[in-house]
Amino acid sequence: MRNVVMAAVLMFAAGCSGMGSPLPAVKATPLDQQACQQQGGRWQAIGRAQHWVCLVDYADAGKACSDAAQCQGRCLLEDAEVPAGQPARGVCQRDASQAFGCRQPVQNGVAGSVVCID
Repeated sequence: MRNVVMAAVLMFAAGCSGMGSPLPAVKATPLDQQACQQQGGRWQAIGRAQHWVCLVDYADAGKACSDAAQCQGRCLLEDAEVPAGQPARGVCQRDASQAFGCRQPVQNGVAGSVVCID
């Protein structure tokens, strides 16, 4: 019984530890970066893992929307937080980097819950 309690305490304590520092960025080749820039993209490390990706703006970036079906990416609230379940209008996301951070989606003209991803 004592071992079970000790194991539970250790598991609980491990869950309380901090996230630590970001992982080091993965090296990308100059050819990858050059190909990205040739298609109008920005070469950038994104997310906590700092993976290098080519970010190309969606053609409809910044367009007003009320659902992701109206966008190449997602429909997101731009600045103000709206209570989930309330009517809302958003804008089409700029690029894939907006998958990271805290974002509030709009679906069927209704604000969703804030989702934080890193």
